[in-house]
Amino acid sequence: MRTVILAKVSDEFIAKLDEIQEYLECCKYAFRDKDKYLSYCYELACIQTYKAFEYFSMRCLISCLNHDHSKVELKYGIKLGKHINDDVCMFIITKGGYFDFKDRSGLIDIMNCLIGKDNNVTQSFKNNEYSSAIEQLCAIRNYAAHNSPQSKAKAKEKFKLKQISTAGSCLKCNGRYKGITDQLRILASKVKELS
Repeated sequence: MRTVILAKVSDEFIAKLDEIQEYLECCKYAFRDKDKYLSYCYELACIQTYKAFEYFSMRCLISCLNHDHSKVELKYGIKLGKHINDDVCMFIITKGGYFDFKDRSGLIDIMNCLIGKDNNVTQSFKNNEYSSAIEQLCAIRNYAAHNSPQSKAKAKEKFKLKQISTAGSCLKCNGRYKGITDQLRILASKVKELS
């Protein structure tokens, strides 16, 4: 059985961020005179970035569980054997549903529960250096996806803004999207170093 390697997971995430950035560069050219459409592009980029981050987080958890699932064994009182495959890891993570977390604290709670508070990957995601980027990504993705008053209020709070029009218009101004992805790249690089 092949195990999930953190270095590969990190490289794949960074490559996905590069691909999304390339898409945005094309959009900036194609819609240079159509501000509204460029905002739509940033919203799509936000949702794609969130999906990539969610996948990156899940694959990090799978990698950790592949290598050490003692916390899960202890928690549930079961014996899983020396190595567990990806499907078993996915079931443990999702409990048969899908991988979902509301915000950064929700993600940290999942990591604490499954791989432990002291795990190096958990510690990397907990690092305050990346907290703002993760919180902003979660909030602005929710606003882009749901456009509810609650998601708008949360996005304004996380970006420390008094007013916000759309998620896309927020992200395309003042380098906000790049600020988020720059921090996520650094997080991925730090996780890669743990391999």
